[in-house]
Amino acid sequence: MSIAVTHIADLIPLSITGEHTPHLRIGQIYCHQRGCETGRGVLTDFNSYAQSHGISYDQFSSFRIGDIELEAVAASQGITFQAGDILLIRFGVTETLGQTTGAEKAAAMNSDTMCGLYGSK
Repeated sequence: MSIAVTHIADLIPLSITGEHTPHLRIGQIYCHQRGCETGRGVLTDFNSYAQSHGISYDQFSSFRIGDIELEAVAASQGITFQAGDILLIRFGVTETLGQTTGAEKAAAMNSDTMCGLYGSK
């Protein structure tokens, strides 16, 4: 199965004349019919949690967090997970890349290694 990323502008319904009709509501069924996933997005900020809890890690390493750490991050940020949530985790990769030279950035991006989650449930 391939996943296509679609910009929201591509989902705005068009009238018969081909003009955009922004007054029409874009619902889940409309999006699903066009191959898009919809749901409640939940952003957890592991980077801030790690800084405030003295956790040191390298974004371009095989560092992983598990469900226990993820639940701790969510609880500290007042997040309660629900079935069907779309999980987004901020690890601070963009900030790290912004503080590197061109050569360091290229080496990091070509390393094929990045922090993330343990594969489990």
